[in-house]
Amino acid sequence: MPIVVGTDQRRTQVIAIAFDQVADNGTDALTLREMVAANGCSASIVSDYFRNKNALLFKGAWATSWRLFSRRWRLPEPDLPSSCHQEGN
Repeated sequence: MPIVVGTDQRRTQVIAIAFDQVADNGTDALTLREMVAANGCSASIVSDYFRNKNALLFKGAWATSWRLFSRRWRLPEPDLPSSCHQEGN
């Protein structure tokens, strides 16, 4: 039976894997094909969360910035609804 993963958890996993690949190979080397292979999922899962590579990198940079800011100022992680994480919001 497949493991059920929540939407926010899957989105976070996709971002983390993308940033690992960028750290290893740079932004130009990041492709949808590599993301799918590293995530072990279909291309539609990645494209459902992110419109394109720039959107994926933006969301990852935003998440990283928020974590650093919140740790510096000892703020709790935001409890945002899923709709706040989707592209275009």
